[in-house]
Amino acid sequence: MAPRRKNNENHFDFAIAGGGMLWSFNPSRDTSKIIRATYDDEDYVAFAEKALRMWATNKFYSEFYHQTGWVQVVSEGSHANIVKGPKDTMISIGEMQERVRSREEPNLIAGEELRLNEDIGYIDCDLAVEAVAEEASRLGVTRVKKDVTKLRTEGGICLVEAADDCITATTTVVAVGPWTPGLLERSQIAFPKDFFTVAGVGVATMSLSEDEFHELKAMPILVTEGGEVIVSEKHKVLKMTTTGTFRIGHPDELVHLKSIDIGKNRAVLEKMLPQFTKRQLDSWVCPDLMTPYQHPLVDYIPGNPQICLAVGGSYHSAKFLPNFGSMVVRLLRGQIDLDTPEGRLLKRWSWDRSTEKVAIHRSVVPKDS
Repeated sequence: MAPRRKNNENHFDFAIAGGGMLWSFNPSRDTSKIIRATYDDEDYVAFAEKALRMWATNKFYSEFYHQTGWVQVVSEGSHANIVKGPKDTMISIGEMQERVRSREEPNLIAGEELRLNEDIGYIDCDLAVEAVAEEASRLGVTRVKKDVTKLRTEGGICLVEAADDCITATTTVVAVGPWTPGLLERSQIAFPKDFFTVAGVGVATMSLSEDEFHELKAMPILVTEGGEVIVSEKHKVLKMTTTGTFRIGHPDELVHLKSIDIGKNRAVLEKMLPQFTKRQLDSWVCPDLMTPYQHPLVDYIPGNPQICLAVGGSYHSAKFLPNFGSMVVRLLRGQIDLDTPEGRLLKRWSWDRSTEKVAIHRSVVPKDS
């Protein structure tokens, strides 16, 4: 899950629920994520399609879901041809311009074509996560914001040291994304070496005038080999991400990052929407937690049965917000039924990845910064 982190503050959100459970959340900073069910893995397809139905039909989530479709640049031998969806159709440059309402043709090179998939959309992930937290509060969950220093177990319970307070629970679910390895290290909690990689992706945004927003607010996501352009209806910006993820030591390092190279982000924007050439862009880095074979980790910490982690997934887990919590509940209740997609995935979401051979999204691998 990769929604926002506010103002680079070093705090986690806590919600103490019934049954002596303490839930903690510290999402990464982001505003929108692509929602689609294009996986080679049948269990992931089933789980993602269930999430998509919830985004589209559940009144609580549908406010934050926008089924815009996407238009993808493809060429012979491109990665896009490897992951072609069954509903993908070729469209002309004119048809793309009509859908996007763009005034200039995209800068395609020889051999590049455009492919449309109308079943894809995006979510306002920052607003959706905040809405979930507010709904939990409305239902009686106590939500407390504290600076967390470390976790420790004592007498069969977990103690969360937070600022000048200590919060206790018989079971603690930690969902702190890329802050996970740092928190575990501070807590002197052992975990498998090289299991976690903290990674970042450079993000650029371009503010839209009222007229520009009115023109583009329903545009499809525009996808190239180098990244995507997404319009945000809630935030009134264009967001450009790239496939160039990179390793970082700890997400708090980003506080001191003065600027990032947004050349690749600009190239994606100007390739698909050349009318915005040389426009001013804002930028930031979204941190995330890479986990082996890009599976999320939903499992107890070895030797610490009071602490369960619900983290990771390597940039593709935001779509699972509506049904990810059910996986945590299954683990806590010991309901790992291998006759269901959820049960099989939950087994694969454990620490043991020895039976895995291929990553879920092979093209998304962080590079050294």
